[in-house]
Amino acid sequence: METSSNKGAAAETSFFSKVKAELKRLFLHGPGWEASAAATLTYVAPLVETIVALADPEAAPLVTSLIQKVQSAMAAAAVVVKNAGPAPTLVTYLHAINNDLAQVEAVAQIKDAGIAQKLATTVATITTEVNAILLAVPITAV
Repeated sequence: METSSNKGAAAETSFFSKVKAELKRLFLHGPGWEASAAATLTYVAPLVETIVALADPEAAPLVTSLIQKVQSAMAAAAVVVKNAGPAPTLVTYLHAINNDLAQVEAVAQIKDAGIAQKLATTVATITTEVNAILLAVPITAV
């Protein structure tokens, strides 16, 4: 389980933090966390497809089912961010993404160590970005 200090360190090196810094540099005003969150969700979406390709063919139906849940939650989170919807709903979707990705890792049945490492890295990348968004959601909104 990650501690808040681990999440903070991950957030500082995440794509999310880099997008936010770049938008701030370009527009001379810090972007709302919403703009960075939307860009980050767009960035990590293709990584989710990678996971299906890495899974053992025998586990593909279960992995595909979980990935569809992840994609659905990502799409819903993006809509909530775009429409400035309620933060508790967004937080729920983001936690669902992390939980479903953890299940994917558990059920993927990858026998090849190199492929298993690629899956772990891909899941960790997505989870780091989702955690960075979670840290940016205003506490007062949750």
